[in-house]
Amino acid sequence: MKKAILFFSIFFLISSLSASELSIGFTFMEFMDAERGGRKIPVEIYYPADTALENVPVSAKGHGKFPLVIFTHGYLSKIKSYKNIM
Repeated sequence: MKKAILFFSIFFLISSLSASELSIGFTFMEFMDAERGGRKIPVEIYYPADTALENVPVSAKGHGKFPLVIFTHGYLSKIKSYKNIM
C-alpha cells in the first residue's frame, strides 16, 4: 500500500510539473543527528523552478502551491540504488 501511495505521489508531482512546464531545481543539504554520535544525514532536495540548475529559487508559477513528496531509501540501501526512480 505504501509503495502505491509513493508511486502515485511521484506520478502526480511529475504530471503537475510537466503540465505547467516547469523545470526542476535542486540543492543538497546535510543535517547532523546529535543523538547518534553526530551522524551526518545527506539530503537531496528537488523542487519546481524556472531553470534546471542548482540552488535556484522556487518557481513563482503556481503561487507556491506544489505537492510535497518525501522519499527515503530502505535499510542498508544506498540512495544511488534509487536514482532510476528519482
